[in-house]
Amino acid sequence: MTGLALLLFALIRIGWVVDAISDVVITGLKIGVGLTIVAEQLPDLLGIEPAEGGFIRTVAHAAAGLGAANGATMLVAASPSA
Repeated sequence: MTGLALLLFALIRIGWVVDAISDVVITGLKIGVGLTIVAEQLPDLLGIEPAEGGFIRTVAHAAAGLGAANGATMLVAASPSA
């Protein structure tokens, strides 16, 4: 889907819009997306049920579920992969 969007933007020559966005905004967007991905992966990493809701609720649920975390799942998640 992203590739199709990039192709469409290239065809209609709308790349100048990205140049108009400041580096600070782009950096903030990247950090926000990265944190969201990490928060969404926390329940799988801990071996707990995922929470319904947004970023804050997901992180709070993962923090509250640390006591019920599955040790084997955490060990496999922390091990280096080949």
